[in-house]
Amino acid sequence: MLKLSEIRGEAALDVLADIMEPAVEIMTDAEVKTLFRQKKKVEAIALMIKNHKRATIAIMAALNQKSVDEFMATVMLDDGTLLTRIDTGLGTIAQRKARGN
Repeated sequence: MLKLSEIRGEAALDVLADIMEPAVEIMTDAEVKTLFRQKKKVEAIALMIKNHKRATIAIMAALNQKSVDEFMATVMLDDGTLLTRIDTGLGTIAQRKARGN
């Protein structure tokens, strides 16, 4: 995943436009704001992810400069199994990794 500072030119503006709506959805959550005010950052982030899964995925996809569908195809299989990638030097091998392992 790219850092926003690593994305250049018009692509950076496109990413900002793409993350605006999901970011506002997350930032306006009253429970999240309360936890941040209480300096409970880990709990706030966990709540953000748990309560705003689609928004979180949309932000992650944009930072990878992919559509949500393209992004999800690279990280999760239809059965919910996470997909990880390992660079072997001979190319990238996709490897299934069950959730929780």
